Amino acid sequence: MQLTNIFNNNKYGDAIQYNVLMCKQQYSEKKIAIKLDEIESIEEWNTDSLCIYMRSGTRLYVEAKLSDIFKG
Repeated sequence: MQLTNIFNNNKYGDAIQYNVLMCKQQYSEKKIAIKLDEIESIEEWNTDSLCIYMRSGTRLYVEAKLSDIFKG
């Protein structure tokens, strides 16, 4: 899992910046980008997987550890 910034290079204007988590869904193994400001909370789910609760009420299960996101 990676924390990264994506700039659209004039697609939506230079002022738009997206802060996202780049990760892989646990069951489908699709690579996805999750906007940080849409995340409600994150909890450990199973070994090496997290459950990410979105503000929309959706839950996403991704392959990662909490230490991939939070230090200490």
